[in-house]
Amino acid sequence: MATRIHQALEEIRLLKSRILEKQKFKGYSGRARAIGGSVALAGGLLGSSLTHFQSDPALLLLWLTVAFIAGLINFGALFYWFVRHPDGTPKWVHLKPVLPFALILWTGVGSTIALSQAGAPQLHYGFWMSLYGLGYFLSLHVLPRGIASVGLFYLFCGGLLLWFPQDFQAGAWIMGLVFFVGEWWAGFVLHLDEGEHTHVFNFFGFPKFKQDTQP
Repeated sequence: MATRIHQALEEIRLLKSRILEKQKFKGYSGRARAIGGSVALAGGLLGSSLTHFQSDPALLLLWLTVAFIAGLINFGALFYWFVRHPDGTPKWVHLKPVLPFALILWTGVGSTIALSQAGAPQLHYGFWMSLYGLGYFLSLHVLPRGIASVGLFYLFCGGLLLWFPQDFQAGAWIMGLVFFVGEWWAGFVLHLDEGEHTHVFNFFGFPKFKQDTQP
């Protein structure tokens, strides 16, 4: 009797695990996230070092360009996944998990305009980091557990920069560094969740490692 109960509980556990795995959203690309983070780092270094971006409008234009390029990369990867959906014909319902981040981007654009008009561009950095942190937490139910650590990282950094805002140009490299670390971190989390035998080295295009099997 005890053996049968144990087997039944194990079957329930496996069934629950399969259901949760099926509910995970696989549309985000870990590599695309990492590339977007690299674009942010390049933008931060350019904005903090070149005299061309000493004016607030020029630096804001740079960040809008960075956001456009990173968004194009990530949404391009998402679109590729959508048209090649494993369930066959793609349906708009498959993109439902993207809604939290879409709303956050919409809020961020509106807030960027408001902060610029209010003459407080230095608050952009902490605000965007906090928004990204909230976005990862809102997506916890469809993303790997490890993504919570990325959300906490963004919220922590965002809170610091909201409490201790930096000069708009001087703080550009901080913005780039935080998003570089955060998006590479998120990229690894998403990549390692793709398969049972996926390793960190596969993230860089190296051949997949295979688990040793006993003869």
